[in-house]
Amino acid sequence: MGTQTRISRRTFLKAAALSGAGLAIGISPDSSGRTPHEGQHTRLAGWVKIGSDDTVTVLISRSEMGQGISTALAMVVAEELEADWTKVRTEWAPVTPEYAPQATGASKSIRTLWKRLLIAGAAAREMLIEAAARTWEVGKETCVAERGFVVHRFTGRRLAYGSLAEKASGLEIPKWVDLKNPKDYRLVGKPLPRLDTPEKVRGEAIYCWDLKVSGMLVATVARCPVLGGWVKEFDAEAVEKIEGVRYVVPLFNSSSASRRQAWAYLRSADFSDSSPAEPKHSSQDDNGPSDAAHSPRPQGTDIVAIAVVAENFWSAKRGRDALQVEWENGPNATRDSGEIAGIFDSWSREGPGKTIVNRGDVRKAEAGCASKLSAVYQAPYLAHATPEPMCCVADVRRESAEVWAPTQDPWESLTAASQWAGLPSDAVQLHKIRLGGGFGRRLVTDFVAEAVQISKSIGTPVKVLWSREDDIRHDYYRPATSHNMSAGVDESGRPTFWRHRIAGLGSHVQLLTGADEIPYAIPDKVVELVQGKMPEPVKTGAHRGVGHVQNAFAIECFMDEIAASGKNDPFELRRKLLAGSPRHKAVLELAASKADWGGPLPEGIHRGIAMQAHEVGSIAAQVAEVSIEKENRVRVHRVVCAVDCGRVVNPSIVTSQITGGILFGLSGALKEEITLHKGRVVQSNFHDYPLLGMDEIPEIIVHTVPSREHPVGVGELGVLPVAAAVANAVFAATGKPVRRLPIRLA
Repeated sequence: MGTQTRISRRTFLKAAALSGAGLAIGISPDSSGRTPHEGQHTRLAGWVKIGSDDTVTVLISRSEMGQGISTALAMVVAEELEADWTKVRTEWAPVTPEYAPQATGASKSIRTLWKRLLIAGAAAREMLIEAAARTWEVGKETCVAERGFVVHRFTGRRLAYGSLAEKASGLEIPKWVDLKNPKDYRLVGKPLPRLDTPEKVRGEAIYCWDLKVSGMLVATVARCPVLGGWVKEFDAEAVEKIEGVRYVVPLFNSSSASRRQAWAYLRSADFSDSSPAEPKHSSQDDNGPSDAAHSPRPQGTDIVAIAVVAENFWSAKRGRDALQVEWENGPNATRDSGEIAGIFDSWSREGPGKTIVNRGDVRKAEAGCASKLSAVYQAPYLAHATPEPMCCVADVRRESAEVWAPTQDPWESLTAASQWAGLPSDAVQLHKIRLGGGFGRRLVTDFVAEAVQISKSIGTPVKVLWSREDDIRHDYYRPATSHNMSAGVDESGRPTFWRHRIAGLGSHVQLLTGADEIPYAIPDKVVELVQGKMPEPVKTGAHRGVGHVQNAFAIECFMDEIAASGKNDPFELRRKLLAGSPRHKAVLELAASKADWGGPLPEGIHRGIAMQAHEVGSIAAQVAEVSIEKENRVRVHRVVCAVDCGRVVNPSIVTSQITGGILFGLSGALKEEITLHKGRVVQSNFHDYPLLGMDEIPEIIVHTVPSREHPVGVGELGVLPVAAAVANAVFAATGKPVRRLPIRLA
């Protein structure tokens, strides 16, 4: 055995017998000892269930969106449990307080659940061993667990876990457990196939778009084409004539006041003069304010969209196309993305900033440096463009509701559903289902709120489907940003001070991550955030890699400009600056070594290097090899990536995650850009918002640094440095620095 771990008061375990004779064990709370709903509930997370048929079921509390987390988390439990991997299954953990928090993002799942799941598996193993020892009337120390059995060392007798589970469920939870020595791991660290692959290959995996609920109708929503606009008037007369259309439903904005007005309006039992049908839930007994019956039709900004509900998507779409809506475009009616970029650029140069990092004395260093250089980098708005556009199914009844949502944040979705249904949260059952891609888009709950609002209005289960055009034009975009970089260098070309001013509109996480803690040994640093005001800013949200991506582009491209100004090799300059950061230096050196940095290249091929660390503690360095083809087209031939993500749970999943991240980042570097004209998103689908094509995919080679450190996530790691690595390769090819994404050569 390895380390002995005490199951402390804060690391509470609970065991229970299954109805089918078996053991269920859970562990709570998180390592911080904090609970998300303090004082309301006791959380249990990481339940392990062992059935009488020997199956081991691990309940997965995080969302599976293709990243393989359900397999990786199950491996952690199975390792300490000494389970037979062929009998391991997974289930989605219910969306209940016992399993909170369940938000999936920021590469945090493995990092936050690793220790807890190890302890849960070890505790279950110890209880099974104790049950076997009592059955045989032998000392517990004479028994060991092996691949789903407890074995008596001296006699070779064996009992399967399934035969012991019921007895084990009646035992006390051990106060101490021995965690395995990592050298004895037989699952963790192995490239085991993913558990969810077979059902996907067989076409049996159910996504929201596949979901069918008895009596369900289908809805599609007309939203104002100008971001931030609302409904002035609408006429649904033509919609009523379309076969299959059942309802036209106004949708309200998300403010509390608007929700109260919506409930009142729905109880007035008449959507509008043009409504084809009355809502079924319209009595005074409905949840919501009691003093607002017979409310007048809402005015102003309250109605933000119109839903057309039909028997099928085709009828709903035809209805939406026939709907006559007069939109009030609001303050964004004249807004263009070029204007926004200009404003951000102005802010980054001149606006008063909030100091985030202030180390050393930049003014003194500035006065004493040999030379100075500066540059402004810009990144555009990006859409998430998930493979499965937004979708949600809701069935809101008088006293309860069910919602099926492919969400990255079940608790926020449950909260939104509860608010819009006008029901207490324990009256709402949220079914978490697999996600057809997330990338941060499904942390927002707007699509859940729409489905619940519509179902409450019509009293029928409804599935709300977003078209690709809806998805591209009404996203919560990655923020556009402008980065004003300046630095001084000494006679050797080594940077002596560093100033980074970030301008844009969005949360601090969206704008600052990756900029506040750069690993390079530059003594005097200032990082500032500059945010002015706009009447109606573009909605922004988390986008895979979040602020790291834009900041890595600015920081790592500027580092290459610093190297060039001093006639230094960009790898060697970084290497010297990382002398005090051995983990970062090792990752950089591994990437350079595997890419044969400095070695000969085929004619026309050029290399660029970049690195970035993620806030969870993982590090990636990449070398990109590119050529400039006809019409100044940038082609990426190879990306060599080195990562340090602590202990690797499943190398195959890590490689897939890093590879997917690099391709995601390459699309952003070479292709993607959301632009606005008169407040409208110009792009609509993949013909004008293209992703990287199959014929453009480079060779990708991933290396991991061997580590015994605590494992951390890799879902975003591959995305972070790739745009900078490619831009720096283009700089090497052309001699002209790349300062704007996507990379487009004149």
